[in-house]
Amino acid sequence: MIKINKVIKAQRTKLGLTQDKLAAYLDITKPTISKWENGSLMPDIQLLPKLAKLFNMSVDELLDYQDVLTKEDATHLCQQLSKQLTNHSYGTFLTAVRESCHNNNNEYSFLLSIIALLMNHIYYAENEEQRLDTIQFAQTLCDIVEEKSDSDELIKYAKCYRLAFQLYSADYGAIIDTVPDCSIKEGTAFFLADAYAQQGNLAKASSVIQVDMYQSLMLMSQQLQLILVRDLYEEISDIEQRFKALQQGFNTNQLFPYINIGINLSLAMYYYQQTEYEQALEYLEDYCQCYERVVRNCNYQQDYFFNDIDMFLAKMPFGERLNIQNDRVVRDFYRVVADEQRFAELWHNPQFQHIVKRLDFIYRQGTE
Repeated sequence: MIKINKVIKAQRTKLGLTQDKLAAYLDITKPTISKWENGSLMPDIQLLPKLAKLFNMSVDELLDYQDVLTKEDATHLCQQLSKQLTNHSYGTFLTAVRESCHNNNNEYSFLLSIIALLMNHIYYAENEEQRLDTIQFAQTLCDIVEEKSDSDELIKYAKCYRLAFQLYSADYGAIIDTVPDCSIKEGTAFFLADAYAQQGNLAKASSVIQVDMYQSLMLMSQQLQLILVRDLYEEISDIEQRFKALQQGFNTNQLFPYINIGINLSLAMYYYQQTEYEQALEYLEDYCQCYERVVRNCNYQQDYFFNDIDMFLAKMPFGERLNIQNDRVVRDFYRVVADEQRFAELWHNPQFQHIVKRLDFIYRQGTE
């Protein structure tokens, strides 16, 4: 929704009026018009009918002028909402989110971005009431998108995000009843890429393949993390071997540090519990590298192989920026290892001390 200051400026420009001429028409000063247009001052209510008549619209239209929220505006708004958590309470953040949704309740792509924002920020709820309130509000937004949007793609995303909030509310039965146990991947990207290649459009073919492989690798990394966290393995060495193969073959510590940081921590903790400290330290070194990448560049990462994934980034709620509350992530990932209790037996180990010092240095830089 465009604020009245933008409406006034847009309509004045459309009519070819200078600020001086508009001020003369309304019998006010030019600085007043300037303050209206930069949003520092609202027009006197008595002037609204005269403005509306000049702009050939009703007062209601003047106050409630609708326009499509651009992708850039939506991304910026979501980023500003995310930053609320840095200096404000979760309750303040949630109030701001509700207000933004109310002001843009017909912008279904934006609502979907808000759902994604809530999905990754619900962990900062300060109590159970706030957590449940977030889940209920997010599912209401999913309802709106599914019922009112005419975009199959947006509806598909809304249904997927709903699963996350059903998981948060421990509604496991709803997920099991909704999602098939086996979903065959169509592999349409393969045929699309080949079609582009056959037409000689090799750049487009390469981009399609890159985007599909990038997402597949990201999902595979997330699934490996789930296997470790939920103990879905018989031999951890088998999972470790496959994780290392992905890392060596596709450089996943660089591409997905925000995922692999959790995998490296899980493996480090496993070997620490087995008193195999050398192996634990090896994964803590990798943890530190992932931490540095997340802190220094909180964006989706590319490399020489994945160098054309703009189509994928354009569909992400925050563009190339990761949907995480970076200030909290910087703090939490630092504390996980710097906590003296978690790796107590290593606290006097020189290599571990060096890792903690590096984490501390990166942490301090990230919070400056």
